[in-house]
Amino acid sequence: MKTIRRIVWSFVCACALLAIEPGIGLAEMGFGYPYSAINLPGTFDAGGGAKLDFDKLYRQLEQHEGKRAKVYQDTKKIPTIGIGFNLTRKDAPSRIEALGLDYKKVLAGEQQLNEPQIQSLFKADVDDALKASHKLVTNFDQLPDAKQRVVIDMVFNLGADGFGKFKKMIAALEKQDWKEAAAQMELSQWYKQVGDRARTLVKMMRDEK
Repeated sequence: MKTIRRIVWSFVCACALLAIEPGIGLAEMGFGYPYSAINLPGTFDAGGGAKLDFDKLYRQLEQHEGKRAKVYQDTKKIPTIGIGFNLTRKDAPSRIEALGLDYKKVLAGEQQLNEPQIQSLFKADVDDALKASHKLVTNFDQLPDAKQRVVIDMVFNLGADGFGKFKKMIAALEKQDWKEAAAQMELSQWYKQVGDRARTLVKMMRDEK
């Protein structure tokens, strides 16, 4: 009974603290790890009346990329950790060491990431993908949420340079021709390589609002 009372009291205190410090997430106090706990809004006003739902984006990318605390090799045999973080990229050593970890040990599988460290890497990568999406698709702010998430997902997966090669798809997006954008996705080599992820994104482009 005392244990139950302590749990209830801890939760009440946590809720009170949230009311005082809105920036603190329940996860940081031991009650799960919602996306808002990494200091990104639930929705982001992208302008032009469009709202990017970061909660949906987080779940989508985590499902597509997976989440691992320890290094593993992705489908292209690239050492990866967290939510799709490529450990061979140029800034990987500095990004990992900024978390207080030893890059060589992480790469060798001798050190693992904790949840806040995974989310820190992920937040920065989402920020980068969002910035690149704005640069590559001139009307990105006017795209519906689902289309914005498709673009960010593809930039996250392919990199800005890789997505930038989808010129006909981008042209279709700028005309708001969702069916043509989806068709161009299906015609790509990426579509053949990625499998279920690509099929999901094509469906989102064609059907979702």
